[in-house]
Amino acid sequence: MRALRLGLAAGVAFFLSSCGSVEQGPCAAAITPWSTSVDPPVIASTAALNVKDFHAVGDGITDDTAAFNDALGALATTNGGTLLIPPGTYLVGDVRLGNGTAIRGLGTPPPVLAKNPTASSILSILSNPGGGATLHDISIEQLTLRGRSVQDGFSEHVHNLLVVGVTRLSVRKVSFEAFQGDGVYLGTRLRPADAVAHNSSVMVDANAFDGVNAQNRNGVSVIDCTHCMIDSNSFSRITRPDMPGAIDLEPNQRDELINDVAVTNNTISGSGGSAGAISVSLAFKDFLQGPGHILIQNNQVQNAKTGIFVLWEGPVTSQTPSLDTLIWGNVVSNVDHPLQLDGVAGITIAHNGFSDSGMDVQLGCGAGAASVRFSSNGFTRVGALSGQGFILCGPLTALTFDGNNLVDLGSSATNGSAVRFANGTTANINYTGNVFSSPNQTTHVAFSAAANASFAPATNTWSGNVLNDGIQLGVFPNAGSAAGCGTH
Repeated sequence: MRALRLGLAAGVAFFLSSCGSVEQGPCAAAITPWSTSVDPPVIASTAALNVKDFHAVGDGITDDTAAFNDALGALATTNGGTLLIPPGTYLVGDVRLGNGTAIRGLGTPPPVLAKNPTASSILSILSNPGGGATLHDISIEQLTLRGRSVQDGFSEHVHNLLVVGVTRLSVRKVSFEAFQGDGVYLGTRLRPADAVAHNSSVMVDANAFDGVNAQNRNGVSVIDCTHCMIDSNSFSRITRPDMPGAIDLEPNQRDELINDVAVTNNTISGSGGSAGAISVSLAFKDFLQGPGHILIQNNQVQNAKTGIFVLWEGPVTSQTPSLDTLIWGNVVSNVDHPLQLDGVAGITIAHNGFSDSGMDVQLGCGAGAASVRFSSNGFTRVGALSGQGFILCGPLTALTFDGNNLVDLGSSATNGSAVRFANGTTANINYTGNVFSSPNQTTHVAFSAAANASFAPATNTWSGNVLNDGIQLGVFPNAGSAAGCGTH
């Protein structure tokens, strides 16, 4: 599924494509991805200037920062416009873009903006750190932004594109290379004491992020954004082991916002980060405005420590709000952990394919979870090293599994189980219409439970499930469950 552009006035929307493959299970009409709108930038001025006319050299040796600043200063006198950049390699640093400005490369291959050794960014969009109006209507396209991770190594806060407080930003067809911190950083402030400057209507699409030597923080860091899309980008060779991953949604202060964010159609082929190739990491249960309405859809992830990671720090209680998050149609393979969810409420995982992962899917193994639904997913060859496909840790409540295909989960060497209840209390668990299979005889029982796991059996249901290939039910926490299961 690709983004459908409906014209400048209409913005951008995503729509549901086909589903129901053998790997992913049947479609469930009750679950559909929503549309996320992003207003594109409006470059009102028709002024267009060429950076070469301001004595830019583009030889990769001469520092062209002054030429870029002079050209952008001239555009500011016409209330914005377009800065054209001919082919070449331009050594620059901390070039600041203003309102109503487009910066566009010319030619094939596109021009390179290479970071000078002393700068903290290549391009920056910085609203007034004292608060006030945010910058608006900025477009960046058809460039290569080349950092210095190869020459200078990792530096967490040195970014190729630094953004603090913008409304209507488009970053398209840009190659981000060798960033020391992030390829794109979407933040709210440069210093903790600064007033917040929010980001909204941001589109990062059709870009390539290459960390080159994996001495980076993230491909895209989203500290704050509402109505934000990260779409159809590619990510490779990214992230130190002590940094998060390719795409990281991570507000750091209580007044920062993560709402109406869509991470869609991206390809991640190498992420060594400690969180997830796609991660949502939320530090506070008491944000001033609760995060939510997050869509993670149709991404492809391979060769990562963790595929998709969602963490909300602090225990789940009856007061924990719903994240209103949908993880839909993703393909995750050849990773350590395919999926980790903790401290969350209100997440649906539907029509995904998870395969060939040595470790297990983990749910609630730190702070518990509530109101989580797994629907019409395929889980194949997951948990060969850990011995089980899923680890469920209490407290858990309102967990639903419906219409999933679970194939060869666990390990034959450890009498593997598809699902293991590891600890804590579990209630209101519903398994309906799932198929457990193990043609390679790795799954021996559907369920196993540790001694310190406890249940409320009367609240749990088992209906219309199928156990193939000699798989036994094991310890499903419902005294009447055996009568409701089928075996083939």
